[in-house]
Amino acid sequence: MLEYLPILSLQSIKAVNLQYGDVSDQITDFYKASGIQVHEIEDIDNTNDIDALFSLIEACDFIITTSNATPHFAGAMNKETFLLSPKVSGKLWYWKHRDDQGRSLWYPSVRIFDQTNTGDWSEPVEKIKSILENREIA
Repeated sequence: MLEYLPILSLQSIKAVNLQYGDVSDQITDFYKASGIQVHEIEDIDNTNDIDALFSLIEACDFIITTSNATPHFAGAMNKETFLLSPKVSGKLWYWKHRDDQGRSLWYPSVRIFDQTNTGDWSEPVEKIKSILENREIA
């Protein structure tokens, strides 16, 4: 999660966990390393309560995610989503189809940001950070 630090360090960002499964250790480790709290909504079971998860997604201003169920849910809900896509490993065929602005042809509210170097998320993270910083100024 430290790869997301440039984005999560922005003053206006409050991170909310949408990941399913038990990721509490990762969230605790991230907090210890960065001092940034990723909020978990204890009353919502992200794995077994899809209605509550959809409500949580809807409550967010935007979503930043990798390829899992989250961009599909958010995209189906037309929620603005920034998808971090790997260069090689884990690259799924449906994220390759996009318009000239990087928007998914399947879900137009999902913008796709590709790694340029395998294992290095700095470039796509910086692009998303720049978009969010410019939004704060406007």
